[in-house]
Amino acid sequence: ITATGNSVDKSAKLGRTREVTVGVSHELIANLAVGADYIYRRYDRGTQGYVNGYQPGSAGYPVSSIYTGPLVWTDPVTGKSANYYVVQQGLARPTGATVTMTNPDYQTYQGVDLVLNKRYSDKWQANIAVTIQKRNDYDLYYTNPTGVDLYEGRNTGARYLVKINGSYDLPWGIMASTNFNLNDGANRNMLITGPGNVYGGTTGTISYNPNGGGANANTLNFEPGGSTRLEKTMLWDLGLNKTFTFRGGQNRIKVTVDGFNMLNSAPVLGFSSDNLSLVGTTANPVIPSERISSILPPRVFRAGVTFWF
Repeated sequence: ITATGNSVDKSAKLGRTREVTVGVSHELIANLAVGADYIYRRYDRGTQGYVNGYQPGSAGYPVSSIYTGPLVWTDPVTGKSANYYVVQQGLARPTGATVTMTNPDYQTYQGVDLVLNKRYSDKWQANIAVTIQKRNDYDLYYTNPTGVDLYEGRNTGARYLVKINGSYDLPWGIMASTNFNLNDGANRNMLITGPGNVYGGTTGTISYNPNGGGANANTLNFEPGGSTRLEKTMLWDLGLNKTFTFRGGQNRIKVTVDGFNMLNSAPVLGFSSDNLSLVGTTANPVIPSERISSILPPRVFRAGVTFWF
């Protein structure tokens, strides 16, 4: 076996998660309680591959120092402007054997859970939970600094979640249940087409892009993360079930009727593109960034029968 030259530094450490949770709960009246929890998590360490000579502690670290800028690009289609960086003249992005070391990046999560719980009594029970949260990512290692400032330390995850569920014993042994979820809309990473080939680039500006490369390799972020979001999603489900018993309970038949998305909500979950610079064509005049690619499935009913024997 021929060695490739790649190595792992003995100081490399596995990723870790540290968490602190503090909570209180109080019973207001019989079978009715409230509670609140605060959660803090920090994710750090893990491993990162560095080109030899550009790892932490070496003369070439950080590799982002070979870039210069920011330069300002104004997109002629949208009129929006974005900053970008290019490799300095006479320098090139490093290549070669790598060494694996500890990743300096880290993330922090903070959340508050508020809960109202009605324990089962008088034929019914219910739970209400509200979560307010944020997660901030801190990227301390990157090659191209383009767009890093727009996502550094910003909350791009769901900011709130609301959950309500409960059940009620109807006459004739029929059980009714319900479940409701309200979720904050996902972050939409809006882009504009970049300036094209620049020094140190291959297919265009090698920009920082949370969505990765591919078709977005020559695009630029122009607004802070979390500025544009998809619609919030609101789902309400209902269910009814009744169990028939035979032979002293040795045999049972359970009949269920469920309804999903009873409000028939249809929020947009995705678009064909997040690039505002793309325009429609004669064959398809809808602008890609406005062309819906997916929505929440519509209202659905389901009936089922289960046998125990």
